[in-house]
Amino acid sequence: MPRTTFAGCLIATLALSACGSSGVARRSAGSGGAESGGVTGVGGSTGVGSTGVGSTGAGGGSGGAVSGVGGAPGSGGYLASSGGNPTLIVDAGGMDAAPCETNLTGIVRDFRAYDQGGHPDFENKFLKSGLTTGLVEQNLGSDFKPVPSNLADTGGQITSKMTFNQWYRDTPGVNLSTTWTLPIVPVPGQVVTYAAIYDPSNPATSGFFPIDGQLFGNYPNPDSLHNYHFTFELHTTFLYQGGEIFTFYGDDDLWVFINGKLAVDLGGLHPPASGSADLDALAGSFGLVTGQTYPLDLFNAERNKWGSTFQVQTSIGFNNCQPILIY
Repeated sequence: MPRTTFAGCLIATLALSACGSSGVARRSAGSGGAESGGVTGVGGSTGVGSTGVGSTGAGGGSGGAVSGVGGAPGSGGYLASSGGNPTLIVDAGGMDAAPCETNLTGIVRDFRAYDQGGHPDFENKFLKSGLTTGLVEQNLGSDFKPVPSNLADTGGQITSKMTFNQWYRDTPGVNLSTTWTLPIVPVPGQVVTYAAIYDPSNPATSGFFPIDGQLFGNYPNPDSLHNYHFTFELHTTFLYQGGEIFTFYGDDDLWVFINGKLAVDLGGLHPPASGSADLDALAGSFGLVTGQTYPLDLFNAERNKWGSTFQVQTSIGFNNCQPILIY
């Protein structure tokens, strides 16, 4: 069963660069108890119900636990077990409105290159290149992962839907994972940028390479400078206040979902490209209402050697003070 853990604290205003039957934890708001799937909320205690029955966790704080089918959520709770698929319950009352510390943590998964006997979607010269939209469906999956479209099977950019489904899921024998925290320094009231831009004149120390020398290790051909073949997955929430933007510049694949809908689509094997989401322009079709809290889910892949750039600028105020790790 996928594992979900919560730790640390996320930032409020910044910019970044670059199922089992027991239920899967999606969000844990505030410092409440646990859902009946078995994950203990920070500062709270485990709910006493069993899967499919469940009851509210006993923990305190504004975000109580959410339990299995038949159980009741605590105020601000986020996750319910529904017999196999997680259920997102958006409730701004349990989220922190104030900024958190500089901690934005996601999951990096490492893959061996295809030409080294590894995954066919990484360092595979037989795949097509070029920016390609439509590789994933417009709505985030029920397990909070992107859903590959039919184009994943037929477009030549990805080997198949099956291979794509390994990108953002821990898969024994296929990938290794670790957590990674973006080194953000916030400036209140300003757009802050995390920029990791690859400079071909300075390949050893530039670019976005969060797992150099880790997991499967650096790509051996030709110079072992970097670990080039990985994905990055980040889940957070934000308080929509109006006027926010989110802009990404980088490579390779990048998808950003806001309130479960695809807002930035930069799929495919391509040089650095830019995409933006104007939340006010999306508000009507994405169901955004000012003063309410919504999820933001980001998925990135670095699939070929040489360049790796990851740069984002955003005025979004993230308010989930516990990293959300969905394995």
